[in-house]
Amino acid sequence: VKQEVIMNSLALAGVTEVWVASGTKFGKTTAAGTAISSTAPLHRQALFRWIAPIYMQSKIGYNYCKRMLPGEPYVHRHDGEPSLTFPHLETRVQFFHGQKPESLEGEGTAGNVLDEAAKMKEEVYTSAKTTTTVTRGKILGVSTPLGKNWFYRRCMAAREEMIRAKHEKRQPTMLFINAPSTDNPLVTKEILEEARRSLPDRLFRQYMLAEFVDDGSVFTGFRENFYGLHLAFDNIERQYWTA
Repeated sequence: VKQEVIMNSLALAGVTEVWVASGTKFGKTTAAGTAISSTAPLHRQALFRWIAPIYMQSKIGYNYCKRMLPGEPYVHRHDGEPSLTFPHLETRVQFFHGQKPESLEGEGTAGNVLDEAAKMKEEVYTSAKTTTTVTRGKILGVSTPLGKNWFYRRCMAAREEMIRAKHEKRQPTMLFINAPSTDNPLVTKEILEEARRSLPDRLFRQYMLAEFVDDGSVFTGFRENFYGLHLAFDNIERQYWTA
């Protein structure tokens, strides 16, 4: 059921954002690739984008989608860029990296996939969001958790929206999906037990159970010794140090 929702996420009426906290090997890239590959052909003169932390990861998404879609003359494949074009629809799917968020701004998009979103700057989401203002395009963010950064906040905002919508008896505008590795029937009990034995507990919970561990760095246990608000610096550019 979770895979089905993710695969249809860019076509869900009334839903603007879908956030998926996934365990490793759940199948998030396959599901996200299906979402963009199945939705793009439904639009005419539209632009879709797949955004990953680095160029090589965007190529992985490109290869997934390329295998899912037919070739010439229905879909033009541009390996150099990389991108896919539906010539009869004048619709494009571009595959970008998020290292320069400002390069994502400008042309309106009908849908965006943020692959491994937790590993990218929050500005990537902000830039992608600006391209959907007029088009009302959708955003699908999928990632293994990485501490409690901006990806965590978007997931919690979506979760709260779902709770409010249920209370108000309406359709939510955002969805949150928790998808641990245990949801994948191909991930056997033996694999999980091996991971449990070989990984520290906090990393097992993060990578396999898709939990948002309080601290994503190598320092653990320090928060229990402090009182008051915890300051979060999820971007080095936002830090200011003074003597």
